[in-house]
Parts: sequence; C-alpha cells; structure tokens
Amino acid sequence: MKLLRGLDGIGYTPIGGKSLQKSDFRLICATNRDLKELVRKGNMREDFFYRINVIPLKMPPLRERKDDIPLLIDHFLQTSNSRLSSIKQFPHALRLRMEMYSWPGNIRELKNVVERYITLGHLHIEDIIPISTAELAKEETLSQGMCLSDSMDSFEQKLIQSALEQCRWKKGDTASLLGLTMRTLQRKLKKHGIK
Repeated sequence: MKLLRGLDGIGYTPIGGKSLQKSDFRLICATNRDLKELVRKGNMREDFFYRINVIPLKMPPLRERKDDIPLLIDHFLQTSNSRLSSIKQFPHALRLRMEMYSWPGNIRELKNVVERYITLGHLHIEDIIPISTAELAKEETLSQGMCLSDSMDSFEQKLIQSALEQCRWKKGDTASLLGLTMRTLQRKLKKHGIK
C-alpha cells in the first residue's frame, strides 16, 4: 500500500517521521513475464499493474531483430577494445555466422561471445561451427592455382567489403578507415563491382 501511495504521488512518511514527504522519481520496470496473466492468477495486485503499466514497451528477442546484431557487435567491440592495448576486429565470415545464429540468450549471450572472442581468439556457440582465428585465417589464404594478382584482388575486395560493413556502408568513413581518398575508393568499388 505504501508503494502504491508513492506511485500515486500522494507521498510517503519516513521511518520515525511525522510529516508527509514528496519525491520526484520515475519508475521503470522490466520483466519477461506476462503481467496480465499474473494479475489474472492473483499473483499481482490489479491496482499495482495499472499504476506501472503507463507506457509499455515490448522488446522483441534478438532473433527477431537481426539488423541490430552488427550494431551490438560493434558496440561490444568498442567497449571491450577500450580496455585492451591492442584493437581486435571481427572478421567478415565470423560476423555473417553470428547474424545467422538465433541467440536464445539474447543480448547477454551476444556480449559474452564477443568478449570471449576478444579474450581467447575463438568462440563456440551451440548452433555455429566452432571458429578459431586459425580457421578464419584459412578462409583468407590463397586458393590453389590462383595467380598473385588475382589473389591480391580477392583480398582487396574482401577487405573493402569488411570495411564497408564495419562503417555501415558510409563510404566517407570507409575511405578514412582504409586510408584511401574518396576517389580511389570509388574506383576500387567499381573495379570489384561493389555497389
């Protein structure tokens, strides 16, 4: 009842106090439970539910908002890299595999995976093939029978593609990241057929 009075803005009386006090606060609640079901079963007071159910926001699970995965990876990379002396990046192949994963543990699982990769250099998720830095390096090695110029073009294309994704396809930022002029980047994009 005291909490309900506080939520109504009536105020509260401190322990040992005699006068009514007012406070200026906002209450933010989060749950993964069905509150209407709790009210229906009698496990939550109906009047309390209606006091906290002012602006409900439903956050869908990560598997339903795959577009957020690259943004979250970059955020966790940035926060983790700020604590390290050497900066680590996620290879393109690894990012693609992470975007295909269903993430049953949602954002906490994604954060742990990013931190594990930065710390140990490899990751293992149930539904993703275990990936190590050695395996990722193999993906970048030359294909047999490929001449040097073709190999260099292939590597350059992958590098530009990865930089574009890291910079959210902002070409000015990509050029800066790669140490290229905008004109040179545009020429290379045209050469590799990247749009």
